[in-house]
Amino acid sequence: MALTCEFSSNCFMGINFYVCTVMNQTVSQYCELNIIGKHKDGLINRDVNEVIFGRCKMSKVPKGITKIFPNTKDLCIWGSTLTAVDKNDLIEYKLLERIDLGDNKLEFLSGDLFEGFKNIEEISFNGNFLKIIEPNILDGLKRLKFVDFGNNPNYRTIYSEYPEYKPNASLDEVKSELNSVFIRNIKAYKSIVIKNYEKEMLHFQQDHDKEYPQPERNFVHDVYKYTRNKNSKDFIINISDNEFYVHKFLFAARSQTFADLIHNNPHVEKLDLIDISVHTFEIILNFIYNDEFPLNEVNVNILHLFAAAGQLKIIDLMNFSAKHILKIMNKQNALELLRLSNKYEHNEIRQKAFDVIKARYPKITFKDKLVMEPETVCKLIELFERKEEAIKKLEKDFENHMNEQ
Repeated sequence: MALTCEFSSNCFMGINFYVCTVMNQTVSQYCELNIIGKHKDGLINRDVNEVIFGRCKMSKVPKGITKIFPNTKDLCIWGSTLTAVDKNDLIEYKLLERIDLGDNKLEFLSGDLFEGFKNIEEISFNGNFLKIIEPNILDGLKRLKFVDFGNNPNYRTIYSEYPEYKPNASLDEVKSELNSVFIRNIKAYKSIVIKNYEKEMLHFQQDHDKEYPQPERNFVHDVYKYTRNKNSKDFIINISDNEFYVHKFLFAARSQTFADLIHNNPHVEKLDLIDISVHTFEIILNFIYNDEFPLNEVNVNILHLFAAAGQLKIIDLMNFSAKHILKIMNKQNALELLRLSNKYEHNEIRQKAFDVIKARYPKITFKDKLVMEPETVCKLIELFERKEEAIKKLEKDFENHMNEQ
């Protein structure tokens, strides 16, 4: 996404700023940004320390700004359509000192929004639609010189150490307002938390709502055509400095990986394998040379065996391992197995793991296409559990508050 930017210099309270300003444009959070503009003489992207978005159409804080302007200390999004902001939106701004999200459409601010930001000096959310701000939002911010929650439905206080601004409250009074509003609007807070998490979950569902093609396979099973191949010869496989001398044509008969190797590079004589242990590879050797499954192996890690067979594309061994994996699958390991089965494209494990996950989280609506998107499934679960934890914390805090009355 290309955004037109105007670069300018500014000075405030004796501090010089080199500013990138983006005005009246549509900005997507997840698109890769390309900032177009002409720098002041001799200055470059690394000199930019303030980024401003004005009157832009945007629902979330855009990602990737600090990849372009790594020294950003000031972030300003004003007069735009920003509807939500959370800790993950700001995490890339490691040097953040000032943030102004005034005149947007924000209704809620989480208490952990500035968690880990020790250098914050100025905060402004003036002119939004803020109904609830978690009262711990200012905790840990020791360098505050300016806080503006004014001109919101439930908030009026402004704290300032600058003579140019007229404060109407001390910092303690700002914190007192945060506490009192939160207590008065505890029911509204609960509904906002639920609505925000459900909205975020829906966003991830829609963002990944796409068609996924079924994997196609073309496996080699005929040993005899490789015995007649002049390139079939002894071969060295190296695993953690252990060398195994094998016959390439036998491996090619079982493994699509080695079949492709012979086809694409017939003169290669050695291969280093990673992510496969010596013990697991010895089991694979026994299978390839003796056609024996490791039924009597006491120390077989079935997941490692499945992954190794998947890496080498030994389909019979994958299917053997899959039968045992299906027997040990449960709600604790289903997500790991969903990832593993997607990595090595095993449909039976993938579908069973997805069904177990859906049964464990009946309150989450998983679209069928997400069976092939384990990281999205993981994100949805994370969002759901965060919501549940937030509600439990809310109920406990409210109970404690009532007991103190």
